[in-house]
Amino acid sequence: MHSYIDKEYKQQAIKAWYDLLEQILTPEELSLVELKFIDGHLRRFCPKNIEDKIARLSR
Repeated sequence: MHSYIDKEYKQQAIKAWYDLLEQILTPEELSLVELKFIDGHLRRFCPKNIEDKIARLSR
């Protein structure tokens, strides 16, 4: 049961991040972003130019 709750939480967190990124990135840019949990932390993988755009707009 615990792993189901953990999986549900992770899916909700990833969806929330994609929803936020959808507002600042084009569909093409968003398709290059990959979110995944590693060692309990949500990590974002994307090209540097997209990472820079996210950082600039999230300030």
